[in-house]
Order: sequence, then C-alpha cells, then structure tokens
Amino acid sequence: MECEAKHMEAITICERCNHKFVPNSKTQNHPAIPAEQIRYNRVPLEKDIPQNRIFLQEEEEELKRYEDEAVRLRSALEQLEVQRKTLEKKVEERRSWLSPIRRLPREILEEIFTFVSLHKYGHALQAFPVVRGSGVGLPDRTLRIHAPALDLSHVSHYWRWITNDFPRLWSSISVDVFELDEDIRPLVNHYLRKSKDYPLDIVISDSETPNRRGRCIQDHLGRHGLDITKMILWEHPRIERLQLEFDEDILSVACIQHISFPALDYFCNGMRVLQARAETKWFWDAIHDAPNLLSAATDYPLPRCMLPYERLRHLSITSNCETEQLLHILRICASLRSLECHELEPALMPWDETELVCAGVTPSHLHHLSIAPTCGPRDLNFLFEHLTAPSLASFEILDNYSEDLATEHDEPWSLRPFIDFLRRSRCKLVDLLLEVPSSSILDTEFLEVLEVCPTLSAIEVNVLGAKKGSDTLIYKVLQGLRPRENSQTMLVPVVEDFIMTEVDSSIDSETASNILDIIELRNAVGLRREDVWNVQLEFSNLAICETGEKRALEERMQRLSEDGVDCSIRWTLAEWPPT
Repeated sequence: MECEAKHMEAITICERCNHKFVPNSKTQNHPAIPAEQIRYNRVPLEKDIPQNRIFLQEEEEELKRYEDEAVRLRSALEQLEVQRKTLEKKVEERRSWLSPIRRLPREILEEIFTFVSLHKYGHALQAFPVVRGSGVGLPDRTLRIHAPALDLSHVSHYWRWITNDFPRLWSSISVDVFELDEDIRPLVNHYLRKSKDYPLDIVISDSETPNRRGRCIQDHLGRHGLDITKMILWEHPRIERLQLEFDEDILSVACIQHISFPALDYFCNGMRVLQARAETKWFWDAIHDAPNLLSAATDYPLPRCMLPYERLRHLSITSNCETEQLLHILRICASLRSLECHELEPALMPWDETELVCAGVTPSHLHHLSIAPTCGPRDLNFLFEHLTAPSLASFEILDNYSEDLATEHDEPWSLRPFIDFLRRSRCKLVDLLLEVPSSSILDTEFLEVLEVCPTLSAIEVNVLGAKKGSDTLIYKVLQGLRPRENSQTMLVPVVEDFIMTEVDSSIDSETASNILDIIELRNAVGLRREDVWNVQLEFSNLAICETGEKRALEERMQRLSEDGVDCSIRWTLAEWPPT
C-alpha cells in the first residue's frame, strides 16, 4: 500500500512562553488510505490488517491528545470570555455613571422624553400599515408601530421609573384599523394602563375607507380592527381629543351603550356624514351632550342635533359649505371665537330646510374668520352684506378657486362690500390676508381698507397682477403709504409685517427706490428712536439697469441701518423682460 506522509508542524499555543503543541511524528508517518480504496468499497488485504490495527490505535491515542488540548484551551477561552463580559459590563456601567446625561434633572429628561414620544411622531403610540409593492398580485402590507415611550422604558431602570411615573408619555394613540390582522391589543392595553387617569388624545382611522365598496365591516377591518376600536372607545370618560377618520358604518357595528364624553375638548369628524342615523345616534348624542366640547373640525357641516354649536368656540369646516350654511352656523354659535371654512360654496339653497338668511348675522365674539372660496369674488359679497363682526381681529381669504377663475374675472375685484362690512363692524382688525380671486384689486379701495383699519399689524395681499412699473398695484399702494403732506398722520401706523405679491408683475428699480422713500419717511415721522424695523425686500423680477442704481439703493439701506432700520434686498437674477 502506497503511502504519502504529510508532516504537520508544531502549533504555538502561547507566544509569550513559546509553549507549543507538538504532533506525534510517529502517527504522521502512517500512510494514508488511498481514496479509491474507500470510493470503490475495497477491503484491506489480510496481511495489512494487523499493521493497520496498530496504526488505528496509535492515531486514536494521538486524537485524544488533540481533544484534551482543545478542551483545556476551550476552558481557558470560556473563562476568558466570562471575565471579558464581566469587565465589559463594569466598563459600560462606569461609562454610564460618568455620562453627562446623568447630571440632567428629571424635568429636563421629561422634556426630552415628551419631544421624542409626542412631538416627533405626533402620538405616543402609532400603528399604521405600510404598503410595499411585491410586483406580483396584491401589494404586501406590513404593520409599522412607533412606540417611543416603550423603547425609552427599556433603556435603564431609572428611565423606566421616569416613564412609568409620567402618564402623559402614554396618553396619545393613533391606530389605522384597516385589515388589522396583527393583534396589538396587549400593546394598546399597556399604553392605556400606563396613561393612568391622564386625558387621552385618540385618532382612529381607516386608510382605505374610499375603497371599501360594500365590503362588510368585519372583513374590511381584519381580525382585530373592530376590537381595537371598541377597546379605545371604552375609555370614553377620559378622552380629551378624538379624531375619527373612517366610515360611519364602523360606529353602527361597534355600538357602545351608555357612552359619554365628559372630558372631550376637541372632536374631529372625518366621516362623510350629512345627518344622524338611528344606528349611530348613540354616538352623536354623546358628542352633542359633551359638556366641555369647545373645538370641532368636520369635513361637512353637521346638523344642529349632532354638534353642540351653542358651546363651540372654534370650528373648522373642510368641504362643501355653502354661504348660507356658514351664516346659519354663525347665527347659532353664540360663543364662537374662530371659524375656518376651507371650501366656501356660493349660496344655492337653504340648508336643512331652514329659512333664508334675511336679517343680518352678528357673532359678537368672533375673533378669527378664514374662508377659502371656490366661487368668484362677487359670490363673497353675499357674505359681507349679511355679516357684522364687531370683535373680529383676524381675517383671511385663502386661495382655493380653480386655475381658470382668474381668467374668468379679469376685471379688478371690488372691495366695496368688504369695506362696508368693516365699517359696519367697527372692529379692530390686526391681521389681514387676502389671496385675491381675481387679476387685481382697485388700489383706491385697498387704501380705503387700510384707512378703515388703522390697527392693522400684519398685512398680506396676493394678486396675479400682470402689469409693470407704475401700473402695478404695489407702486400705487406705496404712494398711499407715504405720510400725508403737512401732517404727522399715516395709514396703518402700527404695521409690522406688510407683504404684497403680484405674481405676473415686474418691479423696476424706480419702484424699489420708492419703497425706500416710504421707509425713510415713515421712519422719520412715525417711529420713536428706540424702535427698530427689520425690513426685508425680495424682488424676483427686479430689473436693475445700471450698477450705479444698485449701488445707490445699497447706500440708502446702509443709512437706514445706521438709523436703526435693518433693511435688506435679496437680488434675484431673472430673465428680463419676464416671459
């Protein structure tokens, strides 16, 4: 039998003491079994058997030497690893003990925990599906959970003690119940228990409400969606803020008897509801009777039997509110301070079969009114003609009309009904925002608005414009802002923020110079020496014909700065003339 000996070198166990494991040279000289003998199932010759038995005994003894050495080394390594982990823990504890964060008082840690738990994600517990396209068949949905308070409680015993003693960190929950097959009831229950008696901020939503299309509620919500909805609503005595963004059919299935909302302060209705149904009357009766409900937001105007309009102080309506509906709401909301209407429709028909609003409406406590008309300027006149708001301090008309509306109303929007409204109201308006649903407004009427409202502090006007130089609204208004000759009086003497935008207009260097004229004059006439202005001018279509003109403007700004008026112009390179 042929043999080919392969000598193995000594293995260095310790380089310090040069301890080595030396293989037995005798076993190294034993011939190897040829591979073909094993492969073809051949047996040794009778004469080779005694010698190979001796080889086998010697090799087994040598193998035992290897195993004993390995056991010894492995035992030493295990002891080393145990001691390493012990030392590692000691290092981590000492590093933590010396960490500057340990010097932070509990009050600072609570602020940090509050930011991480509530402000970063909006709610202390969030559970919502994330759609990941699989490329084949239906998209893959996975449930994503943000539970920062729970994560913080696992950092250390001290942090766990703080979080467990800070119920606010656990008091807000937002859950999307669409096809909720994962059982998160233990997690939700954990948050409800940790929040103790702290008021709850709750959001329950269904991200696929528009696509339900007659599918039964139980299938649509999955195995646990309805249970989670019921579990959260069972906490109704301490719900302070409630937002529901799902189909009203869910309420008809999740019927909870003897429900009430004694702590409810804010309610957001994202359900497409126009009138109460018998199956959900239990819920709307509880909302209507909530004694502390002062703020509400709703997609559509709700009937009087569903919201406590008489007690509301703040109301926001997102969709499809007709002008007469708005006036009717202002009439019945005796305590209303703020009203926002994001889609104001022209008056078409009486709401809820009520009589047309003939007499004027005077909400005596209304402080803020924001409307976003989908109609043209003339349709706003109906509102101004029937409304008187003596306490109004903030008024906004926001851009929510179609792109073609401005082309339909190329003539300037008459502010006369708005001026009459202001004169009739005799209010001390502080903030005014006009996103004009027309190409322009008359400068004389706008200046009359400023004359009627001397208490204005912040003014913003956005129009389409499409004019140049002295024909722009900005240029004409600037002339009206000059102090009157032989008089110390001026329009809007206490204004701090004045923003005018003409989208398609162009401002030349003469207009820029006029702006500085007015700033200099108003600074000289209207301001005390200790007052400081911060004026920032930005022209996206400013044509500076010569470097000298730009230098002259900069020198005037420098003089204003020395006089206490920080004025700056951001020069924007633009194509001239603009296309």
